[in-house]
Amino acid sequence: MHEFIDFGLTFTILKTEKVDQQLLNDFYSELSEVDKDLISYYKNLNFEMETYYIIKSSEYAIGYARLVIEKLYANLLEIFITSEFRELGLGTKLLNFITEDLKKNELKFRAVVLPSDRTAKNFYESNSITARMIIMEEKRENSRRRP
Repeated sequence: MHEFIDFGLTFTILKTEKVDQQLLNDFYSELSEVDKDLISYYKNLNFEMETYYIIKSSEYAIGYARLVIEKLYANLLEIFITSEFRELGLGTKLLNFITEDLKKNELKFRAVVLPSDRTAKNFYESNSITARMIIMEEKRENSRRRP
């Protein structure tokens, strides 16, 4: 667990096995606007070694990250901060906590991002994370851009 004060509020980051269903629904709803078919497929995948990190303000969950552990890698599949708490650096605080926690366990970090999701790409690049692999697939009719 990690606690910090910023903007006059106390925030807590903790590692857990579950996340608030409303946060998941908000994340999937937002991303479904990017690529509904892909998100529908993705949210029905089951992984054996999932870990969540929750960020709270007081007792109110304001965001989370979802990681899947595979051998030496921790794959960050989701990172989400509710809209009213965005642009405050809280996603970066959450990401930094995760990467420090992974170092303790000698796990390498990877993040999964849709190629046209410029918001996510900018977030990772501003945190010194760069693309090392691109997975290609057949082109689809709908755009993958965030509105």
